[in-house]
Amino acid sequence: MPRSALPLLQRPSVIATSFLTFFAVSFLLFTPASPLGRVHNWLHSKEKEHLEAKSQEYDIVLPTPLLEVSGTFGWQTTSSFNPVRFEDVTNKSISELCASWPANLLSDIQPVLKTGHGDVSACLVNLLIFSDTEEHYEGHNIIDFIQDIPSHVRDGERRLEAWRNGSLADGTATRKQAWKTDKFKFLAGVCRAWKMRPVRKWYVFYEADTYIVWDNIFRLLENFDPDEPHYFGAPSKGRRGTWFAYGGSGYVISREAMRRLMREDYDDKGQYLSSKLSEHHWYNIQHDCCGDSILG
Repeated sequence: MPRSALPLLQRPSVIATSFLTFFAVSFLLFTPASPLGRVHNWLHSKEKEHLEAKSQEYDIVLPTPLLEVSGTFGWQTTSSFNPVRFEDVTNKSISELCASWPANLLSDIQPVLKTGHGDVSACLVNLLIFSDTEEHYEGHNIIDFIQDIPSHVRDGERRLEAWRNGSLADGTATRKQAWKTDKFKFLAGVCRAWKMRPVRKWYVFYEADTYIVWDNIFRLLENFDPDEPHYFGAPSKGRRGTWFAYGGSGYVISREAMRRLMREDYDDKGQYLSSKLSEHHWYNIQHDCCGDSILG
């Protein structure tokens, strides 16, 4: 894995692991002259002081070696997938195709799919599917997580009208109305994932049109400590000089980063309150265009 593909971005520690439109967390060799390498160099020279100041403000430790990285990592990794030899896969069932899947690794990794309606991912027995309406589809419960946003901030938001009046649920909402709703889902999705599946080592968030190379995800994550605040994704420029992991490519949040995000969602006795993360950042949700930028 190239070290030049691991620039520190915004809080917590953001590590770029994806390029183009699918989540290709793979062993591609990016040179310092490559687009991702140039992003790294720019961040290194322009954002280091900003990151250090923010790290003090938000009590986040920036791993110093990652500020200096270049070249490639010498990781030796082995696939956890069982060998599959099918000359023709067209007549194979999903269960046959999923037989090689290392299901044991899903005890540490929580996949979270954010979608509209009627999208699932094969082989992921612990998949969480979040949407803007409650549904049951092919054995999966699809969860409306907009309802987790505290009602006193949610109910007055005009861009959620299509959610309130049911037009998103019955399919009569326009594409524009659906898109306006999307940015409200990111922080609420992080909160619901932790509420339903707490203390997993890694949380992998992606969308219905994201192609994930799971073998590479597993190989990458085994080299990092989930009890450090990591935030992995494809770097995109946000507002006011910030950076974020592009939602369309998918992103990964470590257990410790999730813990820090969840601090306000629970009382002193560990009782869940609501998506206080959304409430706390409601101004940003209202004024930023995109949910992935808000999360970053």
